[in-house]
Order: sequence, then C-alpha cells, then structure tokens
Amino acid sequence: MYKLMCSFLFTSLLACTGNVELSDFSLKIHENEEKWDSLGPTNYSYTYSRFPVDCPQADAMPPVVITVESGVVVSVYSPELNTYLSNIESWPTIDLLFEEMISLYMAEHKFFSKSEADLGSEPEFDLVYGYPISYYVDKSDSECDAFSVITSEFQ
Repeated sequence: MYKLMCSFLFTSLLACTGNVELSDFSLKIHENEEKWDSLGPTNYSYTYSRFPVDCPQADAMPPVVITVESGVVVSVYSPELNTYLSNIESWPTIDLLFEEMISLYMAEHKFFSKSEADLGSEPEFDLVYGYPISYYVDKSDSECDAFSVITSEFQ
C-alpha cells in the first residue's frame, strides 16, 4: 500500500511540474521502478557501495554483498573484512533504493545525476531489470551531504 501511495504521489507531482526536463528525468526513475516491479526477482544478491563525496573526514565504507530472499535482506557480507555484518535491517533492498531515489529527487537538491564526474547525466539503470546501477546526490553547497551509490554483480 505504501509503495502504491508513493507511486501515486510521485506521478501526481510529475503532472504538476511545468519543467519538461524535470518530468523526463522523474519519469525515467518511475519507469525503471515499474520495470523492476514487473520483472524483478524477490530472491537476489548484489554488491552495494555507498561513498561520501564531499566529506573529507568520512571514510568510504567497503562494498558489501547484500542477499535478499522473499524481498527481505537476509545477509550482508563484507568481502574486504571477510565477515558477515549483524545489522542487516539497515541495508537496502532494490525496492528501498527506488524509495530513496524518489525521496531524494523530490526533496531539494543541488545535483542528482549518474556520478559526480558526469553531473549532466541521469542516474544509470539496468537495461533488463531496471534496478539502479549508479546515482549521485548532492543536497546543497554544505559539506558532508553528497554521496554516490553503485550497485553491481546482480544475481
């Protein structure tokens, strides 16, 4: 129900904007979420990386392999640390990545793109399943509010 409400609100907000470029960008997120919903498996694993971009005092966390069964995260493994993490409830499924993207996009932001190096680009999505492959968000000119997310090795 929550996802349906978010999708409705997202679509309604798109209809209200007068900015065609903004709508096209928003529609790409929404279209890929719909592709994921219709084709995406409920059992999968993927490598998740999230990097702070404008925060010199923050260290990037090592990539983790997230395993999802029946739409729920069941394990998070850090190859770099060679250990399974215990706080699995704080790691995202692909559905939660879409929720985050929509929320961040609808909020005020300075940049929302594929990467910091390519600020004029749109986030990148998998061509088959539609899940997010790469996106970058910078909320403002302040420090420590920008990050990149990269997913890979989807199985």
